[in-house]
Amino acid sequence: MPNIFETLKTNQLFDILEEERDDAFENEEFFQGLKDLLHLSKNWDLKKKIQFVSSVLSSFEGMAGWFYIYCDGWDTIFGLAGEKNERKLEGLKLISKAFSDIDEPVTHQLRYIISEAERIKLRRLHPIYNLNQTPKIIFKDFGFKLAVINQLMYKKKILRPSFNIALFAEEYIDERTGYGINLDWYRASQEAARYLWNLDIPEYLLNSITTLELDQNAEIYRGVAYPGLYINPKLLSDGYKPITDNAIEDLALLPNLESIVLGGSIKFEWGKDESYRDDLSTNFVQALKAKRIKLRRNRAI
Repeated sequence: MPNIFETLKTNQLFDILEEERDDAFENEEFFQGLKDLLHLSKNWDLKKKIQFVSSVLSSFEGMAGWFYIYCDGWDTIFGLAGEKNERKLEGLKLISKAFSDIDEPVTHQLRYIISEAERIKLRRLHPIYNLNQTPKIIFKDFGFKLAVINQLMYKKKILRPSFNIALFAEEYIDERTGYGINLDWYRASQEAARYLWNLDIPEYLLNSITTLELDQNAEIYRGVAYPGLYINPKLLSDGYKPITDNAIEDLALLPNLESIVLGGSIKFEWGKDESYRDDLSTNFVQALKAKRIKLRRNRAI
């Protein structure tokens, strides 16, 4: 039978959690209770243990503006991986350890949250992407540079590391705000666009390009907005970035370019002059002609 002290401590755990929700982990009495949880819960039945874990996980959930935050959603896991929430993650580990013998959906969920937070912490210690690059070769047109990156990174597979928006989001933290990129909330990221815009591409790789394939369904466009001034994230969109007249100057960066291939459903009409559509402008087409760069269509891309 539990003694009065254990009963009081148990009730206190539930009361603090109900009142303070996930801030309860900063409460010293609550955190000490988690350290003693294995002992305090020895007389709990399975239902009560499941109730406690469920209450802990639900404390991380709720509305944030227009969005609902889930305990195993990106926002929660990303936060737990941060330095500011080390105590919360440690508290979850104490709970998981105390109930390590329980094989229930709620404890599976708890272990998943912990493992994902730990995985992201490890990624940040050994990041793939260098966020502080200064390109030696400067492009004028963002759409043209993305097409070049796609050719080298995904078509020829000689530019590394390959860009993946989900992995990039795990590593990126704004040094000023401490926030990351939430792809559960928004379709596209300006931070990803700035990374690609500042990506340093070696000159010898640019010299290796003889054919440039334009494919509006390419992986490089997924989750990538436009770089530049801040825009409300709700208004951002990803997808193919058309090539504008600015790319005429960029042609000089590909001295061995012989042809541009239009693939997928990219619209193209000779002489059409709408640079922000999915087609190419008259000026750009004329620049290709002047350089004797062939322009052809390949629906197989």
